[in-house]
Amino acid sequence: MKWNWQQQDWPKFRFKKDDTLDKLELEFIYKAGLNYGAYNHINSHDKENLTIELISEEALKTSEIEGEILNIDSLQSSYTKEFWFSYRSS
Repeated sequence: MKWNWQQQDWPKFRFKKDDTLDKLELEFIYKAGLNYGAYNHINSHDKENLTIELISEEALKTSEIEGEILNIDSLQSSYTKEFWFSYRSS
């Protein structure tokens, strides 16, 4: 599949709607709702740990794209200190 700007008729954008995206969108919305519901039923300590883990994973993946290798334990430690500092300051 070509990128939009690689199409012969660029910059005219054409989109053929079919059921494929509708099904994927409904699946995404359903799973997002399950995650939201589950998140609302865990305690604040577990929410903090989950948030730190998700942020750390995203930072790790982003750094890999940029060609840098980070230590996940160091990231999580930094985020934990920041969360604790923010909590104590408020």
